[in-house]
Amino acid sequence: MNPQIQEILNKSIEDIMGVPVVNQELFARLLVAECAKICDELKFVKDGPSHEVAYQRALCGQAIMENFGLKSKGPITAINVK
Repeated sequence: MNPQIQEILNKSIEDIMGVPVVNQELFARLLVAECAKICDELKFVKDGPSHEVAYQRALCGQAIMENFGLKSKGPITAINVK
């Protein structure tokens, strides 16, 4: 298993009467949050895109969180644009 996924899985294990059980909802929330974080933390390079791309990256993270219900639907995902 991918080490990052294993780490998220480990964070979502709860002890119920001495038995380790995966909290599936917590696992899903942590996984989606990690995906959004990837968008949010993309770095710029000197010769790279302008500041408008930073805004698009922020929108990407926001859209992931909204799509999976971790944030309320906002202007980004309220309208399904294709």
